[in-house]
This record gives sequence, structure tokens and C-alpha cells, in this order.
Amino acid sequence: MGDTVEDTARGPRWRFSTREILWLSAVLVVGMGTFGPPLGLYLTLLVTGVRLLVRRRSGFPATLAGLVVLHALVGLLVPAFSSARRVARHSMSMSNAKQIGLALHNYHDVNGEFPPPYTVDDAGRPLHSWRTLLLPYLEEATLYRRLDLRLAWDHPRNLAYLKAATSAAQVFSSPSVDRSGRAVQDAHYFAVVGDTTFWPSAGGVSFRSIEAPPDSRTGTDRTIAFIESAHPGVRWYEPADLSMDQAISLLSGRAHEDFVWLESGFLWSTRMRSDGLFPRVVGFVDGAVRGIGTLQSSETARGLLTIKGRTALGDWESEISYDDQAVTIGYVVHWWRLLGVVVFACLAFAPLLPSRHGTAPSSGAA
Repeated sequence: MGDTVEDTARGPRWRFSTREILWLSAVLVVGMGTFGPPLGLYLTLLVTGVRLLVRRRSGFPATLAGLVVLHALVGLLVPAFSSARRVARHSMSMSNAKQIGLALHNYHDVNGEFPPPYTVDDAGRPLHSWRTLLLPYLEEATLYRRLDLRLAWDHPRNLAYLKAATSAAQVFSSPSVDRSGRAVQDAHYFAVVGDTTFWPSAGGVSFRSIEAPPDSRTGTDRTIAFIESAHPGVRWYEPADLSMDQAISLLSGRAHEDFVWLESGFLWSTRMRSDGLFPRVVGFVDGAVRGIGTLQSSETARGLLTIKGRTALGDWESEISYDDQAVTIGYVVHWWRLLGVVVFACLAFAPLLPSRHGTAPSSGAA
């Protein structure tokens, strides 16, 4: 009895040998290290329950118990390889982009023009981002009134309010972006700043200032207002966005030193050109929001980002490629996690295997 833990308060007695306690400890450690504390603990409890069920009910075959554990493992691992999560996150990102597009239109209705990419002080230094200027049109009027727009965004008086604005952070943060090691305040919807773009540094533009290409009536349906990007390290309230060259690189899916993305996975991660967002959410000036793959022509991307001196774009949508393998560079296998899954499976199934003499594992105490 010295090496057993025994529950004598109830009718049936549950006995665990020292060897079984060590086995359960190993299952728990490997499970939590491989799957994380919540899933690791859940799987350990599942394995323990099946082990007790096999022991208590002699008519419950160990092979069926093994199938239960295997089903649980597969059920937990399959979502890691499924595209369902990506589709759901993309849909949520589209919803965020629609809110931003509507806010841009409401801003134009009130002010007669769209917001500038950033406000400046008397010396021309950027003070606040266009995202901050949209706050009153995103049900964040209270936060907007608390800010002192005469002071820079990173002034302690403003920064205290901006860092605490969780609702605004959610609108400007894309659910499609992997959050591993990233701040919750990161921005993922960017303007493209340039003299010929929708966001000239000199100030805001109006509908009338957008030149229509020869094959479009208004041009607003062929002018990109903002694009989704996993560009790292930019807070939503920071007056920092993309240049024309950066945006073209993103839209055309070409490798760029600032945009090489690792799409995290459970057993392996995918290295992708650009920033890994595929399809990418793009908001147009007319309010339309859509997800696009990669544009085959850099000139088409430039045409969609330009509002002055425009040329015919033709059937630009036919140039879009939705082959994600075209932007895939390679894969990184997480060998330690793969080894952890194998070790966990071996530990979980070991007691369910028949003994050397063809009988179920002994349940008695030492």
C-alpha cells in the first residue's frame, strides 16, 4: 500500500500505482508543452478518464478506448490545418473595412473632402493620423473630444487615452493578421501616401478631384482608398502609412525586404512573399470592399492607386491571381512540436495496449 493512492471514502476503490502516477505526470507535462496549458490539461484528463474506464469496466475494450483518444487528438489537430479559420477571419476583416469605408464617406459629407493622411503642426511635423480623424464617425466621439489635436499623438496627454481605446483598436486591427508577438494596438489598414494617390501629403481630396480613367465614368470604383497589410510596428493612432512602392509590392505579391511573412501553423508555418495576407482586403473610394489575390502587373496596381494622370485600366480584375502557391516561398516545420505530438500519442496509447501475455494492463497497486 506504500506506493498507492487510494480513495476509500466511496464504494469502489480507485488505485493508482506509482508507475501510473509517473505516467500521468509525463502525459501532463508533454501535453501542456505541446498543445499549451488548456488543451494539454484537457487531453490529460481525457486520457485519465479513458484509462479508468478501461480498468473499471472489463467489458470495455481497450481498442475502443484508443479510438476515443485518437478521435479527440484528430478533432483538436484538424482545425489547425483547416481553411475555415482563415475564411472566418477574412470575413471579419471585410466587416472592419466596411466600417472604415463608411466613416470616410461620412467624413466627406461633413467636411466636403476626405481626411488628409495626417495633420501637421506649424513646422510641418505630423501630429495625428487619418485614423484618429475618423473616430467621431466610428462611434468614438467621446475619445476624439478628449484628445488635444494641437499636441502630437505620442504626447503623454494624448497617448494615455489612445492606448486605452480598445474599441477603436479592434476596428483598425485586422483579424486576419497573426497576433503572435504583436501589439493589440497595431494598425492593419493603411493609406497609400503620395502626390498622385488618394492620400496626398498636402491635404485631403474630394470626389471631384479624382480623375476618372478613360474607361470609367467616375473612377471611384477604380481607385483604392486603403489596403489591408500586416506591416509591423505601426499603432493605429500613429501617423505612418505606406508609400506607393510599398503598396505596389503588396498588391503584386512580390518579395520586398519590408514584407516577408511567416504564416504561423501548428506543425508547420508558411513563408510567403509580401505579408502573407491572401486574399487581401482592399477598400475603394466608392465604398466597395473586396478581397483580392495578387495583381500580375505592377502598372495595374499603380493605376488603381493613382488619381491624377490616369490611363485606361481595362478589365483589371481578370489580372488577379488567387493561387496562394504563387506567393509561397517555402515551409518551416516545427519539429519540436511534431515530436511532442508523437511522444504524447505514444504515452496516451501505451497503457491501452495488451500486455505481453495478451491481457489488459494491470490496475492493482504495488
